[in-house]
Amino acid sequence: MHYYKEELLKKFKKYNVVKYGMFRLSSGIISDKKVVLDKAIQDPVVLELIVNLMEMKIGHMSLRRNLKGFDVLVGQKSNGDIVAEALAKKLDCDFVAYDKNNFTVGEHDLMYKTCWLIDDVWTTGRSIRSQCAWVEAQGSHAIGATVIVSRNIPKLTNYLVHLDELLK
Repeated sequence: MHYYKEELLKKFKKYNVVKYGMFRLSSGIISDKKVVLDKAIQDPVVLELIVNLMEMKIGHMSLRRNLKGFDVLVGQKSNGDIVAEALAKKLDCDFVAYDKNNFTVGEHDLMYKTCWLIDDVWTTGRSIRSQCAWVEAQGSHAIGATVIVSRNIPKLTNYLVHLDELLK
């Protein structure tokens, strides 16, 4: 896992995913740094690194929590969905894109399904909480979540890279 993470960090730095200035983040927070993964995630090598790391992280979390698996990956629109779709293909499971502004993208039937949530950047956790609430309103259950980059140390410790690692 260490190799994949080091390679991912190199690629993120190459793509300058951390932008500096004054930004109002989607969470409403004002910050002098913003993580922008859009270009990096379009690179097939970066996407493969992310998918491989997510597969390992999810497997580790599932074992640690003694979880039996999940039926559907739910990806937050705007990068989380790209990763979730690629990971779903690799794991041979279903995939649903979730748009917090429009609730869903495409057809879905989540009734009685077990879901794993995917998002790109964790700042306050609002997006994951919204995603989780939507999944539960569909009659499903979210058993875990993984994010690509964490800006904070969340209760959710399942992230691939922390912002501090990108600033080194």
